[in-house]
Amino acid sequence: MRVRVVVPLTGTQFNDVILDEARAIVDAACEVDLANIAEGSESIESYTDEVAVGPDILRRVREAEEDGVDAVFITCFGDPAVHAARSSSTSSSPAASSRPS
Repeated sequence: MRVRVVVPLTGTQFNDVILDEARAIVDAACEVDLANIAEGSESIESYTDEVAVGPDILRRVREAEEDGVDAVFITCFGDPAVHAARSSSTSSSPAASSRPS
């Protein structure tokens, strides 16, 4: 299984910690990689920031789907663009189409 962690920040200062944490909770056979957004914000401090990073998050999710990634994890407490990413997915895989309970 391949998982891509999308970091909704333009800066990379947290990437090593995020990758270490992600790899610590998945099976050893799971491949985990990471992608930062290119346009948006260096930090998410407001609803305005959440909206600003949305388009590039969706671009990264589409890229992951095109790359054959099995699941995407958007690492942000506010879940920016998560609902949009789920509804725009063309995949029929449970990981891509699951909805929160």
